Amino acid sequence: MVVEGVETEHEALLAIAANADMVQGFYFARPQPRIGDPPGVAERFASLLRGQQWQNVKRRADLQHYSRELEGLFRQAVADFTLHRQFGQSCRLLLADPRAVRCYLLDEAGYQVSPNVYAPHYQQQLNARFAPLLCGDNANWSHRHYHYRALKQPGVVQVSQPYLSVADSRLCITLSQTVRVLGRLHVFCCDLDWQEQ
Repeated sequence: MVVEGVETEHEALLAIAANADMVQGFYFARPQPRIGDPPGVAERFASLLRGQQWQNVKRRADLQHYSRELEGLFRQAVADFTLHRQFGQSCRLLLADPRAVRCYLLDEAGYQVSPNVYAPHYQQQLNARFAPLLCGDNANWSHRHYHYRALKQPGVVQVSQPYLSVADSRLCITLSQTVRVLGRLHVFCCDLDWQEQ
């Protein structure tokens, strides 16, 4: 991937975060008749990489802090569902938290086997233009890290990296955990609203 037109440090950091293979722009050097090695470019790249590493460490810490506060409610919902098998009812306490968006259940193959259960406060914000995507019934999420990581580590709460949700075009993180219901594995998922700092 090549990112051109990089003029600021912020744009350079975005290119690095997007895993660009090559970057070009006035931030690094102005066009010249001969290709040279402008002074300070190596130091500028080293500084950018250090900045990106620091942002990654900070993001992981923010993510852990954010999700840790909700993991207790998530575990309660999973335990309640395992015991009573009433998915919507099991999600109620978890979805009362203002950060929670929706819960859904996947089968072992990654197919969504429950309708999305939305938080009451979130339902009021739903954008009608995303209505066709709001129903995830029969969608397959096996390619999502929150599905396959949950299957790899049964019983362990998984926390995804922030990603853009296809359902409503907002950044979210997903908590997921395998549950065994009637002898079959399922993955219990809850999407949380994620606001970048």
